[in-house]
Formats: sequence, structure tokens, C-alpha cells
Amino acid sequence: MQDNLAKITHDLTLLDSLCNKGELEEATELFLKIDSDIKKIANSVDPGVDEELRLALFDVYNQFTLTLQKLHALKKDVGNKLREYISSKKKLKAYNDI
Repeated sequence: MQDNLAKITHDLTLLDSLCNKGELEEATELFLKIDSDIKKIANSVDPGVDEELRLALFDVYNQFTLTLQKLHALKKDVGNKLREYISSKKKLKAYNDI
């Protein structure tokens, strides 16, 4: 189980790196994989038996949530830039058509 958490932690670092590089499509795919992995571990943990593992999973989930927020902000930023670009392109086309 600890090996699974170590793999998820590694994947979270990679996810953060992909976000920083602006590789949002790859980041989204990795996000979905990490989400699935966390759910599998969470469903297999007996909260009364392994408190340390439960706390470690909680820490991983917190890191996951922060990275998710970063991914959403980056996607929103890209969307805004695309909207501005398309708007500018339409204005230039209208100006050129005059």
C-alpha cells in the first residue's frame, strides 16, 4: 500500500510539472489516472486499522486537490487567451474587409 502512495506522490510531482509546462492535455489524462488510483487505495483502507496510512492518503489527497486547482486555473487562462485571440482575429478580418 505504501508503494502505491509513493507512486501516486511521484505522479503528482509529474502532474505539477506538466501543469507548469502548459501541457494541459497530458496533465488531464494523468489527473484522471491519479484520481482512480487514490479512490482504489481509499476504498481498500480500513480506517480503524491503519491510521498512519489513512493520514498519508489524506496528505496525498490534499496535494492532489492543490494541483487540480492549478490545472483548472491554467485551463481557464488558456481559454481566456483563445477567446481574446479569436476576438482580435475577427476584428482584423472586419477591418480588412472594409
